[in-house]
Amino acid sequence: MALGGIARGKNDRLARGMRVGALLPFVFFVFIALFFYFSLPVGAHWMVLLKNGTLPRMVSLSVLPNAVAFFLFIRQDRLLTARGVLAMTIAYAAVVFILNLAF
Repeated sequence: MALGGIARGKNDRLARGMRVGALLPFVFFVFIALFFYFSLPVGAHWMVLLKNGTLPRMVSLSVLPNAVAFFLFIRQDRLLTARGVLAMTIAYAAVVFILNLAF
């Protein structure tokens, strides 16, 4: 290993971290949407989601599990996987910024 390089383990892959970082917020977003908006009438879901900036808030809340995954991978010394999760978290931050400007 060269100076400053990262030792890659068997399960330490950048692509795996990016997949985890992309799918975990999506699953958590669906969970939040089902939990909070299940009691609303059928046609009102999209109206509540699109008014008063609710969508960017829900997306930013759904990214919180990425922090747990990031620190878990850091603790397990899977630095490349943690880097992938961090990259996807930054991408979600850009999406939230754009949504905040749009709504």
